[in-house]
Amino acid sequence: MLHRRDWVMRMVKQLTDALARILGLRKAGRHDEALALIGDTLREVLGEVVDVAERVDEKTAASLLGHADAIRAYAQLLTERAAVREEMQDVPGAATDRMRALRMHLAAVAQTGTRVDAATHNAIMELARRVDTTELTPDHHALLERVRGHANGPP
Repeated sequence: MLHRRDWVMRMVKQLTDALARILGLRKAGRHDEALALIGDTLREVLGEVVDVAERVDEKTAASLLGHADAIRAYAQLLTERAAVREEMQDVPGAATDRMRALRMHLAAVAQTGTRVDAATHNAIMELARRVDTTELTPDHHALLERVRGHANGPP
């Protein structure tokens, strides 16, 4: 248990540091560098399995990533990549990343139950607001409705 907690703490630190650097690059208009850093961070935080996870459906990706913490980290980086793509006027790429990020967050919820922290709850609600939710599966809709049911944050 201690080993997993150490891994999670290390992952959170790496992710937090990377997100701050990505935001700085975005603000400076250095979008190509931000995208490269996102790719590097995906591999650094999640390992080489992310290269396969990027090419398969969300359910398989979640299975490959394993832990809900890793799935959420992947979803956070996808959301950030969507923002960079949108700033680069790549609207279709941004929409694809946002939908995948939402599906990955929901996969993490499915793995851990509907109890989510406030940050995850807010991320899911923001993504749901920005994507075409009619493209979600019935299972995703059920999970989204459970999370939505906690309008003031997680239980």
